[in-house]
Amino acid sequence: MVHELASAVSASKAAQATVVVFSSVGCENNAHLPYRLVKLDRCAGNAGRIAGAVWSWLRDNPQDCVFLNDVSELWSVVPILSTVSPVVLVVHNEARRDRRPLAMFGDHLAAVVVVASYLKQLVTKTTGYPADRVHIISNGSEFPAVSEERTWLPKSKVRLLYAGRIDYLQKGVLDLPRVLHSVRRKTADHVELTVVGPGPIGPLRRSLASRGLTACTRLMDRVNRFELFSLAARHDFLLVPSRFESFGMVTIEAMSMGCVPIAYNIPSGSRDIIRPGQTGVLVRFPSWRAMAAAIVSLARDPDRTARMGRAAARDVRARFTITRTAREYLEVAQIARARWRAARSRTVGPEHPPVDEVSQGRAIGIPGMAGRRLLRPILERSPRLARWLWRRFA
Repeated sequence: MVHELASAVSASKAAQATVVVFSSVGCENNAHLPYRLVKLDRCAGNAGRIAGAVWSWLRDNPQDCVFLNDVSELWSVVPILSTVSPVVLVVHNEARRDRRPLAMFGDHLAAVVVVASYLKQLVTKTTGYPADRVHIISNGSEFPAVSEERTWLPKSKVRLLYAGRIDYLQKGVLDLPRVLHSVRRKTADHVELTVVGPGPIGPLRRSLASRGLTACTRLMDRVNRFELFSLAARHDFLLVPSRFESFGMVTIEAMSMGCVPIAYNIPSGSRDIIRPGQTGVLVRFPSWRAMAAAIVSLARDPDRTARMGRAAARDVRARFTITRTAREYLEVAQIARARWRAARSRTVGPEHPPVDEVSQGRAIGIPGMAGRRLLRPILERSPRLARWLWRRFA
């Protein structure tokens, strides 16, 4: 979403956006981009060299505000970067490693952006960072038009969609065969499932085959955003069996095409996106039976499903546009800039640290979990334990 956001910021004419990337892969044709793209080759060296390269560039090109995404190589040099520009940390999920910089360098941050309201509560509670400096900015998207011929549950057919990584621990993909099997047993309608996303498909394929569901399931690899919009317009329900989910871009994009989301009711972006009973359904975690029951209930009431699908499309198109996201980032940039200037006026010390000091920057990392290959299948079967460990040790 970074490149779409930078385009929207530049299109607003209120600011010029610059995106700094650490790899030129996929960025070769950038002559006509509406924003400035700076390439720093990540393969050139270690974390210290990356930190040094960013510092050198920022020192020569001070910015009105720097939004720092998930780049652990730069976390330890935030105090140095903040000497030339205000730095805002963007927190995308609830893992402890994403909150760690707040505890270590929070005093050097001008503000923090989180993508969901539950993350604000978690960040302020676990790090002590001031709540008035944490800003909730949901992700946004550009949406294509919805066809007026859009239908739901055509000719007693129930069309289910899953889109995302094939991840059995975080995304709960093995719940899909259970849900599909239960829905097929409880309804006379023809039920089919489309699974879209990259990842190890073997366990899912075997689970489907063991339940006799191969013929009613279509497995697809990664698709682009435009293909996803098209798929969502041809399906009735989006299944979101995630054990942890920061925001859910797929959710808003599918909803924008009238695809009704059915997700687990966990602290996640789903609670911000879905209005239960109006634009989608939140079910008890981690009950795949409750998810199946919600599908069956809606499948027996096509008019209600259609109303919910239309409401979902209207709602996300009003609340989650990329233009709105860009405007809110610009507002935070102004607040951060003013706060940074006020703090700088009270600070006495050297204007810039020596470059050699920056080159010693190291990535902040969490050691790998011992025996994770042994633990993973256990956690895949224990969703509550997986959530507990994710929030505290990931």
